[in-house]
Amino acid sequence: MRTIILAGIMLLSATIMQAQRGTITNREVALEGAVNFRDLGGYTTTASRRVALNKIYRAAHLSRLTSRDREEMERRKIHTVLDLRSERDTVGASDRLPFGVDYLLLPSNVCDSVLLTDDRAMSKLYADISYFKAIFRPFFKKMLLLPDTSAIVFHCSTGKDRTGIAAALLLYMLDVPKETIFADYMATCFYLQRHREQIIAEMTEKYGIQPQAIAGKMECNPQYLQTVFDVIAREYGSVDAFLAIEAGIGEYERFMLREKFIE
Repeated sequence: MRTIILAGIMLLSATIMQAQRGTITNREVALEGAVNFRDLGGYTTTASRRVALNKIYRAAHLSRLTSRDREEMERRKIHTVLDLRSERDTVGASDRLPFGVDYLLLPSNVCDSVLLTDDRAMSKLYADISYFKAIFRPFFKKMLLLPDTSAIVFHCSTGKDRTGIAAALLLYMLDVPKETIFADYMATCFYLQRHREQIIAEMTEKYGIQPQAIAGKMECNPQYLQTVFDVIAREYGSVDAFLAIEAGIGEYERFMLREKFIE
């Protein structure tokens, strides 16, 4: 039954991706030194409202931003950056941000080198949610405190796994349908496709890992994201309960976030 449900979600997500192909393409912010940088707004909610554009962005690492990129961030009023990489991943690859940006490192439970070499690590990243509280309580607090005149971006290394989980929980909290949430998750492969060889080369150089090992970890497998929802439901009863208990997002906070980020 679970397999049938997931297959249905995948089919609907693929249909949504195809139908919104122009919209998906238009979400990208073209930068010289960063990839998979895109607007998380524009999605329709279950109440037929829309997630606000130009407020929330998701991305890959920002350690190679150029002066023009930083000017673009300033133009878009992106004044808060949430970094979901591990501390080890930031060594020698610190974000290059505009002056005065509010930067917060929210490290996950596993670093890139382990993800790329241990076949079990990818499953652990999605199935072991013990580190979620340490990340998502401050994550959503920053969302709540974001000034109305500012925007925010969150990212990891490629903007796929850790960023994908964060985006999924945020969109869920904003009442975006699950099929759309999965479509956004799988769209990462669309955005990374033309940068695939560049990313593999960077990871190979940084970690000394064989390119073929890296290539296999760049797929956007919806089963991984479904695992997050399944584990949360098993341990907390529902995503809503998880958000309230671990992320501090009760009904009032959820109302405030919707008012801030939904049009």
